[in-house]
Amino acid sequence: MPQVDVDGLTINYDVQGEGEPLLLIPYLSADHACYAFQLPAYTKRFSCIALDLPGTGESDKPAGPYSTEVYADQVAAFLGAIGVEQAHVAGVSLAPRWACTSRPAIRAACARSRCTARGTLAICI
Repeated sequence: MPQVDVDGLTINYDVQGEGEPLLLIPYLSADHACYAFQLPAYTKRFSCIALDLPGTGESDKPAGPYSTEVYADQVAAFLGAIGVEQAHVAGVSLAPRWACTSRPAIRAACARSRCTARGTLAICI
């Protein structure tokens, strides 16, 4: 599984499928595997990028505090580190609160997408 350095943290991620990038943001206590059941359908159309947020899975586990603002910065830096300028975004739990709106790099990734955030699910396609 690939890993990338993001501001001194090692971030674990997985890429599967072909097509436009689709960033899959897990809920806060989960790792990238929370999308295992969706990947077969998503990979038919997208290059799916599922990451372990810092503190989860195989990514580094820095001392807290953790916040959605910190995660937004880390995800924006992650996209830059792997060379993704634009991506569709899907997230669950708290991810919809910041996935398409919090940071300029993430907003840029969603700029050409139709973003729907309802409850605990965001899909920007």
